[in-house]
Amino acid sequence: MKKNENNFRKAVNELLNMDSSGTKSGGEKQESQNILSGNGNTEPEVEVAAPSPSVFVNRTDVLDKPNAPERPNWETVITQDVIIDGNIISGSNLKILGQVQGNVSCEGTVVLTGSVNGDLSANSLKFQTGSVHGNITVHEDMLVEKQTIVKGDVTAGNAVFGGHAEGSFAIRDNLELRETASIIGNIKATGIVMYNGSRVRGMLDIGGELENIDRGSEE
Repeated sequence: MKKNENNFRKAVNELLNMDSSGTKSGGEKQESQNILSGNGNTEPEVEVAAPSPSVFVNRTDVLDKPNAPERPNWETVITQDVIIDGNIISGSNLKILGQVQGNVSCEGTVVLTGSVNGDLSANSLKFQTGSVHGNITVHEDMLVEKQTIVKGDVTAGNAVFGGHAEGSFAIRDNLELRETASIIGNIKATGIVMYNGSRVRGMLDIGGELENIDRGSEE
């Protein structure tokens, strides 16, 4: 029995690569004692490499990239209690709730519920209430609702009109006259839609140039 125990110890010592003196360095000696006593973790330790230096990117550099999200469109608001005596030039959207005594030039959309005493030009126009005493030039779409007054010429790409106007209309594409529309002046447009109740006092030029037809040459 004692002989088997000695053989077992000898086999364990060979597995642990112990020398003839039966001693090892601190960490390995402690590991061998844990194994003989049946305690401790027998799994080998895993060496973790030191992390490499990190690279930090400035947030402003990311935001300045060409594929960064675009900034939202800005809007300038002229409140109801404001009266501006002079011209307005805006590179963003413009909402006019008050009064402007001068010309208005806007590269964006103008929302008008106040009054403008001067010429108004914009990329698009939403005229809800109020008045414009001057010419209106809109590059794209124009919406003019009821309870609005325009005293001047109107030029636009497309127009939906439901107010009162005294002046000529030059519409590049289509003009829609709502039931509440009344116009005193000539109208020129590619196409027109007139709802029952709309009134026009003037000449209509719709659909472009007419082709000359020589009826006398019929055989």
